[in-house]
Amino acid sequence: CAETWYVDVDALAEMVAAPRFSELMEDEPKFMNLDRPRPLLASQARLVDAKGFDPRSRGVKLLLFAARRAGLDEAAFMTAWARDDDATLGRTLGVSQHIVCTPVAAGILIQTDRATADSAADTHPYDAVRELWWPSLGDFEQACAQHQDAWTELLRLDAIDAARSMTLLSQERVIIA
Repeated sequence: CAETWYVDVDALAEMVAAPRFSELMEDEPKFMNLDRPRPLLASQARLVDAKGFDPRSRGVKLLLFAARRAGLDEAAFMTAWARDDDATLGRTLGVSQHIVCTPVAAGILIQTDRATADSAADTHPYDAVRELWWPSLGDFEQACAQHQDAWTELLRLDAIDAARSMTLLSQERVIIA
């Protein structure tokens, strides 16, 4: 999984136009499975909390890729996904940083290839992403074991389609800063 962050859409366009961008893309087959379609979600991050986050060690990170449940429109999903109690729930789980990502504009999805665009039709693979960091794997495991109610609230199970959503736990490694 590769993740990139930009100050704005213009910064993304500038990076893609840079002469060294093609070199960067040549490296992807060394660490990514390029046989499967890779949709890219353009999103806007809302920092909920960064108490105790150490940008040097970064710890472990849980990414929650959420697809909204059938019959729930985008506005209702976003209301359920990004709520005022997010910071409190994150603190209950002991996160060191908590970011809620929502689309830059309704329906923005950048496809990496034509096959993905054809197979996706008008559906989005994900509607939003929640990113949670813990100082260590042990801290994450403790949060899982001790705070089931907070997890249930934070995952917004009533708003997501669990079969189309996914989670990814990783140790974050910054390649380019």
